[in-house]
Amino acid sequence: MIWLGKMRIHIEAVGGLAGDMFIAAMVDAEPESAHELDNVLCALAAPTEVRVRAEPTNNGQMVGHRFSVAAPARGHAHYPDIVRLIEGSTIKQAVKARALDIFAILAHAEAKVHGVELDKVNFHEVGNWDSIIDVVFAAHLIERCSDAHWTTGPLPLGEGFVDCDHGRIPLPTPAALEMLKGFPVYRDGIKGERITPTGAAILRHLTPTYGQDTGTMVVSRSGVGFGTREFAEISNVVRLLFSDEAFVGPEADRVGVIRFSVDDQTPEDLAIALDQIRIADGALDVMQMPAFGKKGRMLSRIEVVCQPEYISDIVQTCFQQTSTIGLRWGFESRAVLSREEAIVIHDGERWNANADDLIVEAFLECVDDAGIERNQIEAAWLSTAIEEVHVGKSG
Repeated sequence: MIWLGKMRIHIEAVGGLAGDMFIAAMVDAEPESAHELDNVLCALAAPTEVRVRAEPTNNGQMVGHRFSVAAPARGHAHYPDIVRLIEGSTIKQAVKARALDIFAILAHAEAKVHGVELDKVNFHEVGNWDSIIDVVFAAHLIERCSDAHWTTGPLPLGEGFVDCDHGRIPLPTPAALEMLKGFPVYRDGIKGERITPTGAAILRHLTPTYGQDTGTMVVSRSGVGFGTREFAEISNVVRLLFSDEAFVGPEADRVGVIRFSVDDQTPEDLAIALDQIRIADGALDVMQMPAFGKKGRMLSRIEVVCQPEYISDIVQTCFQQTSTIGLRWGFESRAVLSREEAIVIHDGERWNANADDLIVEAFLECVDDAGIERNQIEAAWLSTAIEEVHVGKSG
């Protein structure tokens, strides 16, 4: 059991989540924060004609706040331009770091879905002043609650199409969908955009826990943020539930788990295949266990643990590297102990490493010094060595 912080904030994306909705909900929960936004705007060096407004809103069903920005059109902006804009501002360093991280999440998603290099990412709607202000203000309000632990419920995907500079694209937009990988989502038949790219980037920046990991909480206050779009079926709001009670619990998150069996691949080939899976982006652990299949035949049972957003890519890697023709995959909750890096002095040099890394590095160093090929070590480990390995034998 470890300390999770002094505050917990739970996100309920009732109608959806966008940057302006998130800001409105935070201001609704903490009204004193509204007076700080003008100072942040000045520190950002936005044009003098930019105006921001957070006003109380009542749609007859719920009461909350709506946040809006009146700003001149800025046009398209490349990702490096926005980085320079934020880095050159006088906003607080912690807020600056959060804003840059949110934009980095956006840029990586855009780069992947459009197939371009990161520095070639060209923001369209997100490059306008209103979106830049949404990200920076959200970063400021998140930093005000820097010790908070965030949780979220399932997220509505939305349905339909939206017109943008790339033409008509399906909802959620490709970039938003990329950032939502690993989160629990659902469709409720309500047409329209529910999670915007900015909202998805803010959510991923917060790294909230979800599902069964959210547990119970004592609500001390709440905030409701209205979006600009209106739905006939539901209030288009995001609701934030705050709990100021200190609490402890396991450090929990979600992982993707892939399981399959192999009974027709040589141990040497399988060992190399599993190494390729281990080094795949997003892979956390790969385990191999002996098992009995039909007719008592020996086989290898493989289990791969990965980051949720990489599960599709790693499933493909499993098919490419092994002889399996079917596998099972899903998402599971896990609880982990906190980890700390140790400063180690080795031959007069300082190294940052944990114990596991040091053991692996020491082993590999010994293997290299002895002149042993790695495939020989893998073969010996599986008791199928085809040649004798002499460690340190001279002549």
